Amino acid sequence: IASFHSIFVTGLDRAFHIQCFFTEAVKAVESALDVRKLTTQIIQREFSLPQCNYQLREGFNGPPIRFASVGAPVTHVWQCDELVGLVYGILIHSCYVDDAHGNRFALIDDRGCAIDRFLLKDLSYGPEAISAHVDSH
Repeated sequence: IASFHSIFVTGLDRAFHIQCFFTEAVKAVESALDVRKLTTQIIQREFSLPQCNYQLREGFNGPPIRFASVGAPVTHVWQCDELVGLVYGILIHSCYVDDAHGNRFALIDDRGCAIDRFLLKDLSYGPEAISAHVDSH
């Protein structure tokens, strides 16, 4: 249907019935292929574990902070050594806060997802997966 107005039917509108056919040839393709057994080799190497840290900051690249008022914007930053990015990556999971009275409140589950997105959104990871951050208030 070719319509000349988006709402009203006009005298210029036209309807067409179109059918298209095409032929398709069935072809068999064959090829001889020899597969040799792979040779294996044991490669053993030790990698040192990365040094990682966690900080509260005033923004991702801002200075570290030690104290913050309730409701003040802060950025949680996890960062590992850059040299380990070729071997390791990080996944932040199973995070909670403790109120010093024995009560724990889960923030991030065991799969790395935020539990209550009002308190803490899902984390953003750096391109090499050696850093993560999230803004909160």
